[in-house]
Amino acid sequence: MKKYLAIFMAAMLLAGCLSACGSTHTVEAADTKPLQIVTTIFPEYDWVMNILGENPGKAQVTMLLDEGVDLHSYQPTADDIMKLATCDLFVYVGGESDGWVEDALQEAVNKDMVVINLLETLGDSVKEEEMVESMQEEAHDHDHGHEEDEAHEDGHEQEEEAEHDEHVWISLRNASALVESISEALIRLDGAHKELYQSNTESYVGRLKALDEKYSS
Repeated sequence: MKKYLAIFMAAMLLAGCLSACGSTHTVEAADTKPLQIVTTIFPEYDWVMNILGENPGKAQVTMLLDEGVDLHSYQPTADDIMKLATCDLFVYVGGESDGWVEDALQEAVNKDMVVINLLETLGDSVKEEEMVESMQEEAHDHDHGHEEDEAHEDGHEQEEEAEHDEHVWISLRNASALVESISEALIRLDGAHKELYQSNTESYVGRLKALDEKYSS
């Protein structure tokens, strides 16, 4: 009888250990949440997807601007603001068209969010926006009608600040630099897939550089 009781107790202890291990595994799986990534425009979205590749971490990538929506006229919805506030990585252009972003980031729930501003990332390499003839004439007419508003108190005309060209994704060289910056951010957030992200980035940047050389020649 004692022999059977000992076997029964051993079986119960083993079952308890297996149950405990299973419970621990379940908790860890629940705590491991996929990365939430938000981009404003398609080029940023496309770069992220190329870096993720097969996306083993099941990262969820959202693009705020729907097809056909102009960056310059886009206004975020309440749902867009919520997605931004809770994401792990947010990528945006950073020009005047993204004037709404600063206020949205101040309301962000995730204070550990990694934010990539394309214009800031490129720094001095960003070109100033070129003015076409029709834009210059419009600006001249506007300036002529508001001379008093545009003059300093000392009599000197107020100089207009140069605007940066927001369309930085058009340059393949810019794209290469920005892809590498996004890749570094993803590796910081998901180091478990570092080698995959590095390999995907190297391959994609190589294709961009090859295409740039083809255009140059």
